[in-house]
Amino acid sequence: MICDVGGEDFYNTIRELGEKVTFVGSGLEQYASLAPNMLNKAIGTTDGAYWFTGVMTFDNMNQQEELAGAYFKRETQPNSTLMIYSIFPENSSQKLAITHCVECNEKVDIISHNEPTGELNNYGKPIMGPVYAYRDVYAYVKSYTKDAKDSVAGSMEETITYLALPAKYTLSPKNIIMKDAFVFDEKTKKNVLKKIPYRIESIDTSMMDSYDGKPNGILTCMIKEAASK
Repeated sequence: MICDVGGEDFYNTIRELGEKVTFVGSGLEQYASLAPNMLNKAIGTTDGAYWFTGVMTFDNMNQQEELAGAYFKRETQPNSTLMIYSIFPENSSQKLAITHCVECNEKVDIISHNEPTGELNNYGKPIMGPVYAYRDVYAYVKSYTKDAKDSVAGSMEETITYLALPAKYTLSPKNIIMKDAFVFDEKTKKNVLKKIPYRIESIDTSMMDSYDGKPNGILTCMIKEAASK
């Protein structure tokens, strides 16, 4: 016997058996059936648990476009913040979509530019200070090493960090990302966790779109510790 489940039946099943998800800011509540996306070849096994794929309910297709890149919280992970990485409409119903989501694992600050603080240094020149565009932005961050060639030292490894965040924050190569890293404290002789500057190496806007004249979706970039050569 073949069981033919229509779009409305599928939608009602997700609402009945799925978990409640709440979008940050608007308080909008929907339902989803999400599972870890451990088979994604684009991610490593060490961070595969951060990625989820599954079906999510929406009021309509316009809402699907609007919520691309939005933050939300799961009923089963009340202390975590996730963001929708991509949305694919489900062909059985306009109120369902296949979503790829990622759990945010860091909060970063974004420096827009530097400007005079109004104070002078010992040489009588203005002291420059950072102007923050955003603070405590939830983001997904992953660092990895790659081979780099140097004309003097030859082949060596360098660390590159991948950063994903909602496109609504916008980024340019002039911005500086402040991200947590362990730094050796000369006074205490211990490693301490503090935010240090990272420069933006490249920006990928392929997952970015616009809704109602404003950027939405996901913005990704490669960043590198500013002190690195």
